[in-house]
Amino acid sequence: MTIGYLAGGTSDHRSFFQHGFPATFPFEDLTSYSPYIHGYNDVSGTSANDFILAKMITQGALATIAELAQPLSMTLSHTALPDTQDEVGPYVVNMDIVSNTAATVSSATLYWKLDSASSFNSVAMQQTGSNTFSGAIPGQVSPAKVEYYMTATDSAGNQKWLPDGFGAGDNHYRFHVGLFQSIYFDDFDGSTDNGWSHTQIATQDDWQRGAPQGNAGDPSSAYSGSSVWANDLGASGWNGEYATNVENRLTSPVIDCSGKSGVTLTFARWLTVEEHQYDQAEIRVNGNLVWNNPSSNLLDNSWSIQDIDISAYADNNAAVQVEFRMKSDGGLEFGGWNIDDFELYTLGGAGGSSDALVLSGSTVGQRGQSVSYSLSNMQPNATFGLLVSLSNSGTNIFGHSFDIGAPYTIVHTGTANGSGVATINFRIPMAVAANTIAYVEGGARNGANIDDSNLLTLLIL
Repeated sequence: MTIGYLAGGTSDHRSFFQHGFPATFPFEDLTSYSPYIHGYNDVSGTSANDFILAKMITQGALATIAELAQPLSMTLSHTALPDTQDEVGPYVVNMDIVSNTAATVSSATLYWKLDSASSFNSVAMQQTGSNTFSGAIPGQVSPAKVEYYMTATDSAGNQKWLPDGFGAGDNHYRFHVGLFQSIYFDDFDGSTDNGWSHTQIATQDDWQRGAPQGNAGDPSSAYSGSSVWANDLGASGWNGEYATNVENRLTSPVIDCSGKSGVTLTFARWLTVEEHQYDQAEIRVNGNLVWNNPSSNLLDNSWSIQDIDISAYADNNAAVQVEFRMKSDGGLEFGGWNIDDFELYTLGGAGGSSDALVLSGSTVGQRGQSVSYSLSNMQPNATFGLLVSLSNSGTNIFGHSFDIGAPYTIVHTGTANGSGVATINFRIPMAVAANTIAYVEGGARNGANIDDSNLLTLLIL
């Protein structure tokens, strides 16, 4: 192996060497090739070079470098939270962290958000066992979809994260709060295609069902089970890449969504595709575009779960079909679609509650700062109170059964407007300890009786 920049001096990678960054530039017959790369002298020997082999060598070298560059500092493990109908929470996240070096674990952080939010909330995880660190996600009013990931840092400054990915937060765990109802599910592991079909629109139809082979950026195994649907699985006689100037599609069987509302498509995705200007990966529902690849190259390096709202075309529709499409130009190609665990579902409220009032608002707050709530469904101009407690064990207040426990504090009282709605703000005292979980509930007069609301969890940072 020769280290250094090429003698001709016009190589793209020379500037990297000049700044101390070695670059991998493999040629299997470099001694008979021009020393000028991408220069005007680059005219001899091109037919003698195997560029596919050079690409494979580069991919292998980069994958090896990336893997070896990750320090074996810590081993992390976590059991993902399941779906739940519990709106009260908190949802406790545990992560086991084992240091593989002399360094000690210095911190662990939980990041979470609702899928509709643009940014994550952060929670310092506390050590609750010899190797276990725990953090809490506050309860959420159903229906809700919660995403989260965790990081760990040791005393040497090394950082690891879960789920795995090139960077912290690239991939997320997720769970649903509410009543989850599956409409259709297929993990593609059956003995037949279950009514799925694939069609050539132009040049080639390379949709295949089976085990992925790990070629051209594809996964080496299915998300679950053994089989996926994919563009070119990379088996014998194939290379794993979608071809140039192709257009094809994979179409689901007809799915009956009669009587359903809020229909969502979810599936496991591993997709590598050139930027949208050149190659197009699309999802269509009954011919309507619901997703397409972004303007930059999309290069998944692990399986991720995708949720796509298709209610505009699927709600109360007895004949729903989902299409995955691939269209390429004559240039760069990648591995294309790999999909697994395809499902249509609805997520509704947990139900079963006797709460007459509806409380919504902050689930995370900072000491010394204000949080805001809305209390609705009260009688017009009713008097009300907002109560806070560190317990959710239940208690009787003015002869009415509330969800919060004793002791409690009435942090605000007031009068609803003519529509039975009130907006409430209160400041969290600085004396409250960080990472405290509190519970918030509303109550209001209804004639001689009292109505109460749902219970909200408030994480105080």
